[in-house]
Amino acid sequence: MKTGVKKLISTALALIMLFGLFAIIPFTANAAGPVCKIGNVNYDTLEEAVAAVPENSDVTTITFLSSIVCPDGLVVDNKNITFDFGLFNTLTLEGDLIIRGEPKRPILDLWGATYNVTFNGNIILLNNAKIENGKCFTLIKGNITANSHDIDAPAVCGVGTNNQIEQPLTIDGNITTSGIGVFASSGFIDYITGTVYAECSMLVKGNIKSTGIGVKATGGAVIQGNITSLSTGIYIYNNGYVRVKGTGNVKASDIGVEIENTGRADIKGNISAPTYIKIQGDIYTAKDYISTSKYLSGDGRYTYANSFENPEAAVHVGIYYPPNNIFGLILLMWVWFLSRFGIVW
Repeated sequence: MKTGVKKLISTALALIMLFGLFAIIPFTANAAGPVCKIGNVNYDTLEEAVAAVPENSDVTTITFLSSIVCPDGLVVDNKNITFDFGLFNTLTLEGDLIIRGEPKRPILDLWGATYNVTFNGNIILLNNAKIENGKCFTLIKGNITANSHDIDAPAVCGVGTNNQIEQPLTIDGNITTSGIGVFASSGFIDYITGTVYAECSMLVKGNIKSTGIGVKATGGAVIQGNITSLSTGIYIYNNGYVRVKGTGNVKASDIGVEIENTGRADIKGNISAPTYIKIQGDIYTAKDYISTSKYLSGDGRYTYANSFENPEAAVHVGIYYPPNNIFGLILLMWVWFLSRFGIVW
């Protein structure tokens, strides 16, 4: 009997010692070992992989083997890189992302499945650099600054296929660029609700300031801030759709909104531009609206289109008050009052 008790006690003590041994061994989510690779070559850090990419070469793909958190910033010089996140990996960059280089345009292309990329810092794009959202959820919390000298180079570009993924590219901050502000090249927006569907549509919560086109869209884009452009404020073609929410306004030095062939714009603020609206080559002044009835978004804002029979090319504007229009002025003051309390419509 005593022998059985001793064996039981010995076994219990051995288990306690074993658990105690494991308790002092640190377990981490980011285990030691490679976190990414280029071809068949593995790298222990993302910085090492980026440094290994040859300059001024064709696109190099860095494949993620695990999720990566970069506590500092990341600098990409003279390199064209695609980040392939695979099915489950994520990237969180706490510091600033700086992309610069000559003579080829540096590109950072984000390509993954359904998981997240988060930039907590600012993004600085120099010398024609741009960032593309290939196929993943992306959140940019900081501001984007781009000194692109190529008027056709967007600071942020959405490319990809049309799967039903909602708002994969979200920019919390402001965008300032000497090229195009954003280029929504694919995606779809529900014309009634403004909901963004499909990969690479864009949601910009801040303001856009550009010397080129403010927003170029053959896909879908939602802008919550103001658009200020030294060129055309919004340029839409091939059934693109741009919605400016809240009290966001469009101010342009040339054309406020232009639709080349098919597409729609829904602007709840005002348009200020020498050429107010241009649809399929026809120019519209602020007084040339064809209706204030329910037409595109289910309310009574001003509609500009060639005809009721051609709703595929139309602009919907929320605020228009010609001189001496007391009702319009009262409406504008009411919208301003609501905006003071954070109410958007």
